[in-house]
Amino acid sequence: MRKLGRQLLAGPYLVWIIGFILLPIVIILYYAFTNTSGAFTWDNIAAIADPVHVKSILLSLKLGFFCTVVCLLLAYPLAMILNSFHFKHQSFVVFLFVLPMWMNFMLRILAWRLLLSNNGI
Repeated sequence: MRKLGRQLLAGPYLVWIIGFILLPIVIILYYAFTNTSGAFTWDNIAAIADPVHVKSILLSLKLGFFCTVVCLLLAYPLAMILNSFHFKHQSFVVFLFVLPMWMNFMLRILAWRLLLSNNGI
């Protein structure tokens, strides 16, 4: 019975994965390999080899790599220090480290509010 309970709890997660990860990937692949009439084509994939697209993709990968390295070099030692030493306001310091991750969500809400206002779209 305990195993059945765990499987039932996994149900909503599976629906979420299918709806918001697998389904969009399938849709992207469909549009990547079809033209406007729905016929199979390699033209969309071949367009990636265009020098403008290659330059853009390489720049994005380069920026992503350097941002990852900088974040690791800054955050990993700080996380080790924070984990090693225990002090009075440690939970507040952890909160300060987590706070920037919440900013993206707040900025999206503010952007939607601006877009949907009377002077927006």
